[in-house]
Amino acid sequence: MSFHIITTPARHGFFRNIRRKLTQLLGALFFVAGLAASSLPLMFVIAVIVSILSHNADFPDMESDQAVVFLIAAVIAVVGLTLGLRLIRGRRRLVLFLRRFGYDEATEALSFAAASAMGQRWRLVTLDDNEVAPVLGIETQGRILGFLRWILLAAIVTGLLWLFGGGFTDYIGDIVGDLRTNNRGGGVKEFIGQIIGLFVMTIILGLIVGGLVMMLVAFLGAGVLFSWRSFSSYKKAEENQSKKIGDASQIKPVIDNVLKLSRKIFAPRLVVVRVNSAIWQAVVRQFADVSAVILIDVSSPGEGLLWELENLREKYRQRTILVGQYDALEKISALPVTNADAVKTEQRLVELLDGESVLAYRSDGARDTQRFTKLLRTTLNDLY
Repeated sequence: MSFHIITTPARHGFFRNIRRKLTQLLGALFFVAGLAASSLPLMFVIAVIVSILSHNADFPDMESDQAVVFLIAAVIAVVGLTLGLRLIRGRRRLVLFLRRFGYDEATEALSFAAASAMGQRWRLVTLDDNEVAPVLGIETQGRILGFLRWILLAAIVTGLLWLFGGGFTDYIGDIVGDLRTNNRGGGVKEFIGQIIGLFVMTIILGLIVGGLVMMLVAFLGAGVLFSWRSFSSYKKAEENQSKKIGDASQIKPVIDNVLKLSRKIFAPRLVVVRVNSAIWQAVVRQFADVSAVILIDVSSPGEGLLWELENLREKYRQRTILVGQYDALEKISALPVTNADAVKTEQRLVELLDGESVLAYRSDGARDTQRFTKLLRTTLNDLY
């Protein structure tokens, strides 16, 4: 019996995709709710600060029950924003990609997969022989964030001119003055009610517009909401596309750093680790321990591949995926399994692959590459 060459993804996963989209939508709602909840304590604090700076001693005091309301609003804001972002972006997992150094066809297929839909949930790491180019996979978002950064800068400059030009003081002063005029003899409840009335329409409008925006952002990445911070994160992601391990003492720090990066919203989708060939087996073992999935390319027989299959496949069978170039797989599968020739590399590979399923890729065109991307994504999602 030989191994099975898989070229077409199974037709399932529809309900899983619906569930993921609904989860992202729920995250968007949590996020918008957090934004809405944050507006009440924020605007009240601004009003208090302005009143203090204006030396108005008759500003109403906040009673204990009202303080609890503002505390609850602050908690809702923190939880809504944090949980919303978590649901929108989901959990990202690390995939260890093992292939023969310099095997460009495998690199091309996997790089495309990393930069496309597969990269939404998965981050790849591979060992480098200076033939693999890191794939950031978020260039479009980076350009958008760069544009938003300049818009935000212009908005900040305009706001500062308005603030120090007296516009903000006059605006808040008018609001506080109107509140005092309308609240003569009233308590803090009436005062808070009037503040809420002033901002309720703004909040409702923000919910409507923000909800529509978040439905779109849920599919593009929640980091766009924080343009300045996100642009900084994007630049850091660019800087972390490649790592280097020169000796054994650097293995754990680099692996910890790659694992930490893989969980971020903006992170390289394919990280390249340049490794001293004398310690590559130790690096592979430790990366395999922390990776959610191990991806092994079996297209080119070699001692390194045999070592990976013998040492990793059995230990991490439940989370190992085998891939290979279609023509190379056809050639390997045609070799007979004979104990007499088992010493040969090719024959030993046939023995190790006996009964296994291998995902096949081609590089004949965009359609073939996209088909492999879908096949690989489906297989990964079946594991988690």
